[in-house]
Amino acid sequence: MATSKNAEETAYETIIKMILSKEFAPGDRLIESDLAEKLGLSRTPVRNALRKLVAVGCLENPRNRGCRIPKLTSKDMEDVFESRRLIESYAAGEAATRATPAALDHLENLLDRQEECYRRGDIEGFHKINRDFHFSIALLGENSYIHRFFQQTFWRTELYTIFFDRFYKHPEEAKELLRDPGESASCRDHRKIFTALLAREADRAKHFMAEHIRTTYIHLTRYSGNLERRPFPW
Repeated sequence: MATSKNAEETAYETIIKMILSKEFAPGDRLIESDLAEKLGLSRTPVRNALRKLVAVGCLENPRNRGCRIPKLTSKDMEDVFESRRLIESYAAGEAATRATPAALDHLENLLDRQEECYRRGDIEGFHKINRDFHFSIALLGENSYIHRFFQQTFWRTELYTIFFDRFYKHPEEAKELLRDPGESASCRDHRKIFTALLAREADRAKHFMAEHIRTTYIHLTRYSGNLERRPFPW
């Protein structure tokens, strides 16, 4: 039997997968009892997983009336991507000066695996490794406040990516085999960031991370047709 911690982690990851597969839409409520029954778990680990997802900004709990997927708006999208750009570019600069050889090996391994996921059209694997890559860099700065703020901006920007990026909007296309990672802007950007970290070049690491977030925002605005069009802000 799974421990309570394992059950909570199972609930947490499974709810993320459900969001990734678009079982819920922006604005939808996530009912604790329904999720517990569907996952075959008691309500306690599901409740804790939902609280954790609220804490990191992936879900919201308006007026303590249940969890829901946040409604996505152009103003929120603009604000959260700009916040993430500032926070994560700083974190990348710090990581360039603090990363150990073991940490750099870990990042390189993640990129190798991410590119393989892209070749196979493995959406779930690609998403998880992307998350691990960015979280690993944020942790290297050894600043708990930066890491906390990063988590909140990361998860909210991920909602826009999940619902608007073509890679996630058209899974039938993503499942084509032998795709070229060189065609993935995300894979290319991650390699640039890693190269700067490996060279201990903090300014370049900051620049490449900021450009990665910026170009992701620009890319997503092309496919967020149901949001109000706004001029590029930064």
